[in-house]
Amino acid sequence: MQYLNTAPLVRGFTHGPLKDKYDLSFTVPSQCADDLRDGRADVAIIPAIEFQRIDDLVVLPDLAIAAKTRVRSLLIVSRKPIAEVQSIALDRSSRSTQALTRILCAAASTASDRVNASSNSVMSLTRTPVAPKAAA
Repeated sequence: MQYLNTAPLVRGFTHGPLKDKYDLSFTVPSQCADDLRDGRADVAIIPAIEFQRIDDLVVLPDLAIAAKTRVRSLLIVSRKPIAEVQSIALDRSSRSTQALTRILCAAASTASDRVNASSNSVMSLTRTPVAPKAAA
């Protein structure tokens, strides 16, 4: 995987004492997860969401890209207010970002939203109006 945040984990395999001892494959996180799931890789740096989706995985101790405090790895931008948004373009290679986007949309909504991610990585939001509360 060729992302800056993976450099500390990968450096020993590319420039250090483990250089040329393993067959490395550099690709996007979603492909790493697929390769691990399908048995084409023994170890992989995968999106966090995939740990819940792939059976029988073991987290290697003391090896992670993590933070102890809040991070800003997902930024949703728009030219109009969120209430008017009908679709969100997503990075198809980032499954964690897709999952986080669904969570953020659900948390920010005042209506009941059904979120769908299509194969072309555009998430559509179907808004269901909330019925007015009856006067007590």
